[in-house]
Amino acid sequence: MEIIVLEWSTGVQKKLDNGIKSEDYAVWDKDHGYYIVADGVSRDIYERKGFSLARISAERAAHAMASRLSRFDSEQAIHEAFKLANKAVKAFNEEEGLFGEGNNNYLDRDLAGTCLACMVQKKGKFSYGYVGDCRIAHLSSGGDLFITPDQVREAKVEFPQERERNKEVVTIRKERRNNPSDPHKTYGVLTGEDAALDPKYLKFGSYEYKSGDVVLVCSDGIAPFVEKDKLFTQLLLNRSKKKIQAYVANPKSPYYNDDEKTLILYRV
Repeated sequence: MEIIVLEWSTGVQKKLDNGIKSEDYAVWDKDHGYYIVADGVSRDIYERKGFSLARISAERAAHAMASRLSRFDSEQAIHEAFKLANKAVKAFNEEEGLFGEGNNNYLDRDLAGTCLACMVQKKGKFSYGYVGDCRIAHLSSGGDLFITPDQVREAKVEFPQERERNKEVVTIRKERRNNPSDPHKTYGVLTGEDAALDPKYLKFGSYEYKSGDVVLVCSDGIAPFVEKDKLFTQLLLNRSKKKIQAYVANPKSPYYNDDEKTLILYRV
């Protein structure tokens, strides 16, 4: 067994200008067998230098989830952990005066939120849950890949195309996020809203693993490497933490991007 945790800072200039290195957050505990990655939703405006509502949302959700997964007794614990994570984000939004009708505008005063994925190892299998664009993957020693879908990317194909940027953003956040009754493709984010935990968004599963396999949980910035880059999957199976880190950071890598990235890798 080998556990590798990798993080890459953001290259997004707006965040760097505001003293923000990453809005991802990871929590793991090999003794209790849980691994969590949260990806806070970036803000339009950063009003306080070095302060990120997205990052704090990710931190609080991940720690709330860990408090339940540390007492894992059945797969129902994962569902309960997501409830706690969403509740933690709601409490944070209430602290910031953002929760409740009239307190947010879906723009500069949008609800703080985070995507989140987790996996728990018990008795020869991994159980998992996810919402939004954080991902779970299982890579066999022979190179066969299973990876959960990116809910946000799937919803984007039906996002509105408005001339006014603000109008477009409001429509997406108000109608396409945490709105399972909307006729268009929608997506989930933990904002504290009950709809974030709708079965349309909150998904669960499990898989067995064998010696030589790799399992992982990650944020969306690293997901294209996992999903599409055959050379990268070979690195995941066989190479060192240093090699993986350098490959993703190399601007010449085929799926290089400026987004922050977090990956928890478990080699069986």
